[in-house]
Amino acid sequence: MTRRQAIAIGSCVWAAVGAAVAFPALGSAGSDARVIVGLASTFGPLAAVAAAWLVVRGHDRAAGALLLVSVLTPTYFAYVLNLPALGVGLALVVVRREIVEPLSRELDAYAR
Repeated sequence: MTRRQAIAIGSCVWAAVGAAVAFPALGSAGSDARVIVGLASTFGPLAAVAAAWLVVRGHDRAAGALLLVSVLTPTYFAYVLNLPALGVGLALVVVRREIVEPLSRELDAYAR
């Protein structure tokens, strides 16, 4: 498994976990915050899935930016769940070359 695949799988797992924590608690949100919490509960996991799709295609910085957006998923008391996505997102945006090898090397290795 390549690092790129591991990041993509981790992003999908984060999307599932974030949605599993955020959506059940949506009913307990106050009426004035329900729309904002609902939007964050929807777009956070969607951003993580989009990040997985982008990192597989070699768009690492855009994937990192979407992972940073996905950190806005409301996990309430389990805020620690957001930290891996925050760390990987920052790493992809700031030091992309050291984290994920260039896509051309992976494609060359796969073609052999």
